[in-house]
Amino acid sequence: MRWVLGLVFTLWIAGAHAGELREVRLLSGPESTRVVFDLDKAADNTVFTLANPDRVVIDIAGVHRAAGLKLNPS
Repeated sequence: MRWVLGLVFTLWIAGAHAGELREVRLLSGPESTRVVFDLDKAADNTVFTLANPDRVVIDIAGVHRAAGLKLNPS
């Protein structure tokens, strides 16, 4: 059974040396779900959970979206 409680992307823009988020891939199977972030360089990140509603937050510091990259939930 597929279940994803929620996912929040928090991306901070950090000046001229910012990294770039080039693609986000969601791979779902019967036992698990995998989210892959394709970045152009290594970046610091923080992962934590929140409740009401339950969700996972992935904060990737110093990264901005690539031009034309759309992040649409569902």
